[in-house]
Amino acid sequence: MGDDDEAPLTREQIARQQNELAKLSEPAVLETLRASYVDCAPVGGKLPSPRAVQSFLAVWKVLWRWNENGKPRS
Repeated sequence: MGDDDEAPLTREQIARQQNELAKLSEPAVLETLRASYVDCAPVGGKLPSPRAVQSFLAVWKVLWRWNENGKPRS
């Protein structure tokens, strides 16, 4: 994997991404989820990069935590 855009995220990068996402409004996070979902779609028989999947899961986890903790959302 020579391309940094394709390299898996580190745990620190994932935590930082989730922290930043948690500061956003619900509509902004949902839009990020939709964009991440599109990025995870297989294209031409090729699987998405690990980074794309990690980013999708980071957004999903933020929304899941909000749901579990009853965090008020706009």
